Parts: sequence; C-alpha cells; structure tokens
Amino acid sequence: MSPDGTRIAAKMAIGGQQVLVVAPLFPGGKMAAVKVGATVDINWWRWVGDDWLAVGVGSQDVLYGEDIYVTRTLGVKADMTKVNRIDWTHSGVRADDVLWTASDGTPRILLSRQTGIESESQWYPQVAEVDLSTGRTKTIASGQSNVFDWYADGAGVVRMGYRYDDDSRKRPCSTAVRTAIRSR
Repeated sequence: MSPDGTRIAAKMAIGGQQVLVVAPLFPGGKMAAVKVGATVDINWWRWVGDDWLAVGVGSQDVLYGEDIYVTRTLGVKADMTKVNRIDWTHSGVRADDVLWTASDGTPRILLSRQTGIESESQWYPQVAEVDLSTGRTKTIASGQSNVFDWYADGAGVVRMGYRYDDDSRKRPCSTAVRTAIRSR
C-alpha cells in the first residue's frame, strides 16, 4: 500500500507475463501496469514515497558456462510512465538489496549491490544512494573483502557491515563498521 493509503501495488499475470500493477483503492483513480520482460521475474516491490517504487527483478543467465540467477533493481513511477534501470551496466550478479528508503517523500534508497564480476573487489557489495527518479547513484560505502551484508539505520546512515572470512572462520564485524562509518 502506498504511504498515503490511496493505492496498492501487486504482481499479476497478463497474457502469461508478469506485470506490476498499481491500482487505486478509491473511486476516481486509474489502474496502471508495466511489463518488465518475458523472461524476467518480479521478485519484490517497495513503495518509496507516494509516487515511486523500488522493484527487484531477476532472470536466469549463463556466466562462464554456468546457469546463474541475476538480480537487478528498477525505479518505477507509480503511474507507470517511467521505469529506470538502476545502473545495470555496472552491477554484478546481485544488485537488489534495499537497505533503507527515504521517509521525506524523495525517491531515494540505499542499495547494496555488487559492482561487477571481473575481479574479487567487484564481487563484494558496495552501498550506493540511489535516486529512483533519475537512476543516479552515489557510492556511500565501498565493497570490502569478505563483507557480504550491510545495514543502515532509520536515518539512512550505514552503520554495519557483516564480515566473515572462510579461511580464518572469524567475523571481525567491528573493522567493517569503522570503515563504513568513515566512508560516509
């Protein structure tokens, strides 16, 4: 449900394809829908203010001969007149972990995502502030070795990164936290 309580978003199937629908809850509003692609799954959606949604999508792909599931994030205007791909060309396999949404009415989120697959440093997710209305991103916390999960507080400040090293079997979280806070 939209924050103002006037609309609801849902996933539906139309003609065998998944679509995201925004429907009014009261008379006088218009229903709107958007298709994301024949082979693309709509995995989740989240209202960001009354006029925008962050939408997680995914699809099967082949990478170095292996079948993998690749995820991405979209910024979708609630009337379905605009869809922005959130930095798809500079994302790795996972690019759909929303850590925070703005509560001031602006279409901003914090997104944890890989930045590529070509090097180990790109594999570990970074945190970016994203404007869903433009698709612009700004790095808030850079990816760090063995940090796979990031956490932000209610004000949108990155407070913690969860680090685990398979070789040493240690979780030195405090190092990730200090680095994340310094990079803000």
